[in-house]
Amino acid sequence: MPRSSLFAIALLALTLLPRPAPADEGGPDAFGYIFRDSRETHGPSYVWYDIALTGTHHNTMDDEVSVQVPIGFSFDFYGQSYADVYVHSNGGLSFDSGILDDYNNGPLPVQVAPYQVVAGYWDDFMPIPLFSSPVFTETVGTPPYRQFIAQYNGIPHSNNPFLRFYFQIVLEETTNRILLQYEDVSVAEVGISFGGEACIGVQGGLDGYLEYSYWTPSLEDELTIEFRQCSMADVDGDGFADCDECDDGDPFVYPAAPEVCDDGIDQNCDGILDELTDHDGDGFSNCDGDCDDGEILAYPGGTEFCDGVDNDCNGDIDEGIDQD
Repeated sequence: MPRSSLFAIALLALTLLPRPAPADEGGPDAFGYIFRDSRETHGPSYVWYDIALTGTHHNTMDDEVSVQVPIGFSFDFYGQSYADVYVHSNGGLSFDSGILDDYNNGPLPVQVAPYQVVAGYWDDFMPIPLFSSPVFTETVGTPPYRQFIAQYNGIPHSNNPFLRFYFQIVLEETTNRILLQYEDVSVAEVGISFGGEACIGVQGGLDGYLEYSYWTPSLEDELTIEFRQCSMADVDGDGFADCDECDDGDPFVYPAAPEVCDDGIDQNCDGILDELTDHDGDGFSNCDGDCDDGEILAYPGGTEFCDGVDNDCNGDIDEGIDQD
């Protein structure tokens, strides 16, 4: 849940203000990168993997500072493979050295180093020791589907240290997707809420870049944006083009595909590994044996009704019911 309840009255007024219509999808750029957010059909799901208790705490970061950390796997970005990444205090990652300047945050393409940039929420943040440095990194999962997560956990804005932002930048192994996750970007100052003074996008050099928004309040709480390189070909023959699914090298991976539990693969392309979410609210997820997680009356041990549904998930429909 968003953490800005202390500013409820101010935020109510803020949300009533007109905002530009969000760009749910865009691209491709010159290198075939597209973006799609969770408001779009077949877009990524919002899933906040909290690493604040388990990740490495980079508590020495200051304003306009970056720290180089290992990704934990090889990540491909604009035709180059990287084993390390620079995590910047001003809300972004880069694969080359330099500083994301707080006073010149875009628009893309930036003309000075770093040129290989993932601008998750590039703004003027101030994680100085007085206000703490809430930046964490961790590599989670198992090969070949690990994720590197950089989490900005309540990072204070330079305008006011009590205005805190919660967001993540996620790099995925094998798929080479980039996920930007926004848990709470609504604060009690209209100009900087929802990305109002931020640059959001990716850049692989002066010739390759894709901007989601620049100084535009285009975000909302609990939103996910994915960036990835793709084509309109259907390589694996599953009926979905590369740009419309998350892994065009596996015919069993596509939007709405059956999820296989405990294999570390996101078969249905919703951004959730092994579908641990109970979508229909019956107390069981797919991985708990729910045979239809879109039907609240279908779950293991459920009562069988004459409704054409396998209510007890035993493989039979309407068994034991007098059809008369």
